[in-house]
Amino acid sequence: MVPVMSSLFVILGTVVFSLALMAGIIILQIYLSKRASKWLGLILPVITFGISMLQITGFLLYSIVGSNVSVGTHSVVQEEALVAERHAIIEHQRGHGAVIIGEPHAVAEVHHLVDYGHIGFSPVATVFFLLVNIIVSNIPTIILLAIYAVCRGSRKKRAALELMSLQDL
Repeated sequence: MVPVMSSLFVILGTVVFSLALMAGIIILQIYLSKRASKWLGLILPVITFGISMLQITGFLLYSIVGSNVSVGTHSVVQEEALVAERHAIIEHQRGHGAVIIGEPHAVAEVHHLVDYGHIGFSPVATVFFLLVNIIVSNIPTIILLAIYAVCRGSRKKRAALELMSLQDL
């Protein structure tokens, strides 16, 4: 019972810390956006955009280069050896009258990927995952830019009202 409670406290602590961190970032963004300089409010969105671009670059590098070199701890040569070994086992089992359900299809898929010289995503899947990755990784940037736009908009309205009141005098 004690390990369950301790892991519950770890999860709860992580959630509380994450929420406090997000609240702090939002408060900081509001503070920076309300400053006189319009560039201060763009600091956090630029940082989050840069982090998302690093993440997307990493995804692209892995899908282009990394998948050709290795998959996890297995190299392509090791994967080819595993496919050949699985094929041999299946053929041996078939020779002894065993009925294989589903396994030949899975081996054929892995073998198909190895025949293309890589184990990774197809180009269509790579583009799809790239677009999803761009959208998801830029959600914080969009939220911070929305906060910036709202704060700057209210600042502009306040400045316009002050200008009108000065002109009325």
